[in-house]
Amino acid sequence: MKIIHTLRAILIWSIQLPVQLFFILTGVIVVPFAMPWKRLRLIEGSSKVVNFKSKKRYWSLYRLPKWALFWDNPEDGVLGDDSLRWWLRDCPTGDARDWKCRYIWIAIRNPANYTKRILLGCDIRKYSYFGYGGLRRDRMDVLNCLTINKKDLEIKSGFHVEHIGGVSSFDVKDKIGLTGWQFLKCGPYYHIYIVKRYGNSNRGFVLEFGNKFRLSHITAEYDKEIDYYKGFTFEINPFKRID
Repeated sequence: MKIIHTLRAILIWSIQLPVQLFFILTGVIVVPFAMPWKRLRLIEGSSKVVNFKSKKRYWSLYRLPKWALFWDNPEDGVLGDDSLRWWLRDCPTGDARDWKCRYIWIAIRNPANYTKRILLGCDIRKYSYFGYGGLRRDRMDVLNCLTINKKDLEIKSGFHVEHIGGVSSFDVKDKIGLTGWQFLKCGPYYHIYIVKRYGNSNRGFVLEFGNKFRLSHITAEYDKEIDYYKGFTFEINPFKRID
């Protein structure tokens, strides 16, 4: 059973990855032509004042022109997230309105966001999903299907979750105390996440591939429709910081 899912995951990833890479690479060239202020689209009603460290910042959702949709960011636009984490923490010049910051954000740091989140994304509202291993589920009260505990093959009502072993956390993350591995399926989409910490250090091996849905998303409710879309991602980092 798991072999079949592994083969299916590899098949869909072999389609998603080249598409994602194509738009990431072409975005380096396309985005500069789409980013002059006169070509950007200001979304009506998006402007707001954000207080950060006793300073007022003005954020608005500026979108790329429609012909550059595949390289656009429908949620954050060209200025970065509206909580200003990018603006005030990582932006090289300290002002996300600068051309350099806008370019780095939408072409380098978070490239082809529409493609990976919408075009290649998984709308979790359309599917129920189950997970393989590395996690122990305590809440099994949402979907009307079966749960199979591999240890004793006891049949219970709830999710179809196969617990193979590993950590007892709800979601595997690159954080101390939440490391482990996880393999999930949602509709035709898959997500594998492996976090292996090196001893007691704050570094570890991280491998993530597929659409970024988690077990905790089963009961998730969002105010914004776009948050239901879990985008495609890939990461292999042999020495990532584990906080």
